[in-house]
Amino acid sequence: QRHIETILYHSEQNDVLPSHIVSKQVYTYTTLRPKQTYIPCGFIESSFGYETYYKKTNKINQKSILYLGAVNFPKMHHRMDTINKIEEDGLINITYVENAFSDQTFNAALDRFDIIINIHKYPGSNKRAAESVRFSQLLSYKPCLIISERSFPGDEKEFDGIVIFTSNLKQTILEHMNMPTELFRGKVLKAHSLFQERFTVRDIFDRAHVWSKFINNTNIKLQ
Repeated sequence: QRHIETILYHSEQNDVLPSHIVSKQVYTYTTLRPKQTYIPCGFIESSFGYETYYKKTNKINQKSILYLGAVNFPKMHHRMDTINKIEEDGLINITYVENAFSDQTFNAALDRFDIIINIHKYPGSNKRAAESVRFSQLLSYKPCLIISERSFPGDEKEFDGIVIFTSNLKQTILEHMNMPTELFRGKVLKAHSLFQERFTVRDIFDRAHVWSKFINNTNIKLQ
């Protein structure tokens, strides 16, 4: 009989875990579940030249907004309803990309936008885990401004200065659409720099108090 040491379980923001998992050591991407060990997705170095992205790009796109993720699945009316409410007076236009499952489609979507919004799958903002997996994907690819619905307070604290959490997505989007370009550029680069510093592999494992356990059971050498 094989010895199973690690189980990866995708809960989709569902707090109820299967009975065969609850007694195991469980790692999670959110602070919402205090009985589980919190290890967020960290900074993943990519080949994209994010360090010089804004130096090489002459035009910053503050006028077009991206939502990356599913909006039309059954029982997921909250996302589409939120987008429709933001767009209702025509001041904001949101492009949503649902099928960015390959590097090519993901990169192509992000290359065109600098403001990305995050909407939870279901309503009830302060009880919902922040989508830290998505934040990691976005910020590892390039500097960008992420504006999110409010999330569980512990998760908001983790991303303080990196992601903008707001109770009024529309107002916050408009403020940044109309922000002077250099001020916007500086805000985006600062958030990206904070993410790189705060979410290294070593840092997130240290915070979870599992670094020594990990390093003693692998041949990988990490800084």
